Amino acid sequence: NNHLKAINPDVVISFIDQTNILTLLASWGVKGRIVVSERINPLFHDIGVIWKILRKIVYRFADKIIVQTESIVDAMPSGLHPKIEVIPNPIMMANVVPEKKSRAKPEKQIVAMGRLVNQKGFDILIKAFAKICDNRPGWFLTIWGEGPDRKSLEKLRDSLQLSDKVKLPGITPTPLEAMQNGNIFVLSSRYEGFPNVLLEAMVQGLPVIATDCPSGPSEIIQNNINGLLVAPEDSGKLAESLDRLISDDDLQRELGAKAKGISKKYSLERIACQWDTVLRGA
Repeated sequence: NNHLKAINPDVVISFIDQTNILTLLASWGVKGRIVVSERINPLFHDIGVIWKILRKIVYRFADKIIVQTESIVDAMPSGLHPKIEVIPNPIMMANVVPEKKSRAKPEKQIVAMGRLVNQKGFDILIKAFAKICDNRPGWFLTIWGEGPDRKSLEKLRDSLQLSDKVKLPGITPTPLEAMQNGNIFVLSSRYEGFPNVLLEAMVQGLPVIATDCPSGPSEIIQNNINGLLVAPEDSGKLAESLDRLISDDDLQRELGAKAKGISKKYSLERIACQWDTVLRGA
């Protein structure tokens, strides 16, 4: 607190729940604006009873609370709603969206990316793929990422006799190129804060399927227009959507072309302008 008072900042910005709480407590008596940001849906991220009580109390002293989706607003106490601003993450077009390569893709791939944890629902995706793979020869599922669920996912894959069809190659140093080698991108999450990887796939023109999980996908995807939404925790529905998209090349091209349109809504310039307005107190 004394250090912050000595600095006398115009604005203090904090990210992530427990850090936000500590920052607000440490900022008591500081004259500058205090802005805190939640980066995941609090309904699905347990920080413990004491921290929850503290969050409800001390967040009232923030000048602004930034969340990434409209649905997260509903997860916050109603008394905090007047302080909340929704600002999603931007797409860094210049850095992360190279031109698509013209070379032929090495194989027909369904691609997914993320930490190998329960939240990402890769077990659901593997089960969904198992339902259709016999009727879709030549198609493979590649899940990029690393995490504590690797062994359980490998065990599930092997139990479904998919060891030659489902790849878990770990972390890639070139995630965008790995996406480009795919034909379809799937986000199978049980919940999200804001799915950056979904934006990155869409802006490259990949047709996407995402679970309509809290929170983010339904605010990014217009179902049957620039992507497909399916119910979370439902491997059967996910399998149906995969089969539908695999069987329809025209639908793949149409969804992929329209997916690129999100680049304007999530441009760096637009998101930076929203942050600038908050930080200036306008």
